[in-house]
Amino acid sequence: MKGLPRQTQGIMAAGLMAILTMLVFSSAQFGGPESALHAYHVAVSSRDAEGLRRLVLKDPEGPSARQLQARIEELISSGSSAQIHKVRRVGRDATLEVVYLSPELGTVALKFYVRKPGGRWLVDADATWRLASRL
Repeated sequence: MKGLPRQTQGIMAAGLMAILTMLVFSSAQFGGPESALHAYHVAVSSRDAEGLRRLVLKDPEGPSARQLQARIEELISSGSSAQIHKVRRVGRDATLEVVYLSPELGTVALKFYVRKPGGRWLVDADATWRLASRL
């Protein structure tokens, strides 16, 4: 930047910081618990058993996981649109409240538990279904 007017240098530095900030936030968005939950919904809707095995914390074929998948399939097949309303992260654990708006079923809110035991976020189907079945 040597030889450029001081004002131009400032504008270029601000632009570089803006780009860096956007990259950091976009990588957090696509690698965080929200991304894992989105991928889980895609795997459920496409009945991707291999994808579910990669996205569920424990046994993706266990009773809780199957019941949760059935509930999500029901919501998706009813034409629901889903939106994450609240995210609460504490270390390697997160809870995400998803609100489904369905023409058939009305408004349905589910709280998902997502954990990061290793290098990636996984849906804790057991904890999620335990809470959902009490509602």
